[in-house]
Amino acid sequence: MNYYFISDDTFFLYGIQDVIKSRDITCSFIHPGDDNTIFYPQPGDLVVLAVNDNSLRTHLLKTPGIMAARLVIMADIPGIRTERQVFPCLMSKGVTVKGFLRLLERAANIPVSQGTVSRQVMTIFNQLSHGDTVHGLSAYSRLSLKYIYRVKRNVFQEYGLTGCNSVGILLCRDMLRMKMPV
Repeated sequence: MNYYFISDDTFFLYGIQDVIKSRDITCSFIHPGDDNTIFYPQPGDLVVLAVNDNSLRTHLLKTPGIMAARLVIMADIPGIRTERQVFPCLMSKGVTVKGFLRLLERAANIPVSQGTVSRQVMTIFNQLSHGDTVHGLSAYSRLSLKYIYRVKRNVFQEYGLTGCNSVGILLCRDMLRMKMPV
């Protein structure tokens, strides 16, 4: 299993290099601003994506092979709490070194699960991520406010982002895009 650490924060990459230097693993450290941003993860590889720029993160998530990799999206959001033991997953950049190393050790035994998402849920998050309000979305889609809020809350809970701001909508949209639409 190969490990890819991708971040637009050079100091984060240096920190990861320091933390895992004693591990016997094959790693690539990628800074998207450099020319060597092309990477081709194989099924089962671990990809840690810690990119703050939403459009760059969305672009990198379209990389061939990333859907079959063990993907961790790290974000600057405190309190990401989830019991999900499946990839892809979200992780706070505020995770402890011990917690991060635990994930690296267990990664080979955690399954990759693409999952499914309804087209309606995907449409709701696409519209919200483009700046539509829940009220506006309800008015032109003829979905009730209560339904849209429930869908939003359920997806936020699935990824451990309850109480999160608009960045949570973008993260959920990115996570939902990796699922198979039904």
